[in-house]
Amino acid sequence: MESKIPSEVRKLLIQKLKEYRFMNDELILIEEQLDSTPTDKNYYIKSKNKVSRKTESLAIRLVENKKYQEIKAWKNCIDNLFIKYDKNSLKWKFIQRRYILYDTVVYKWDKTRKLKDNDIYKDFELEGINRSIRTFKNLKESILYDLYKEANKNSLIKI
Repeated sequence: MESKIPSEVRKLLIQKLKEYRFMNDELILIEEQLDSTPTDKNYYIKSKNKVSRKTESLAIRLVENKKYQEIKAWKNCIDNLFIKYDKNSLKWKFIQRRYILYDTVVYKWDKTRKLKDNDIYKDFELEGINRSIRTFKNLKESILYDLYKEANKNSLIKI
């Protein structure tokens, strides 16, 4: 029996799913920022007879960076969730369309608006996947509950 997810945790899980497609870019940006060090015109004189440990110092800075570690932990958590789902399953397709591939809907008359769950349900119906709205809502709840369990397992949720 699935337990109820607290509302603040539910909002956090949805937010992390929405941020997932940008997490890789954020990790790379943080790595680049920590890797770039200002150059000193006297670096040659200062580094004489010293061993360079640039990679080691970068690794230490990445481990100490809390934002980097949090983003990496959430990315791994969502990746683990994707590993559990079959790529042809409805859960996989829902997550891909709702949170990763699309963010807005563009209409013929050049208006854009935020994508909603109902848009995804209608999209599935057009493809011939006929389910009730209640079934789709249960599907979304199941996905959130799976992510909730995975995040609890990785100690990402602090209540």
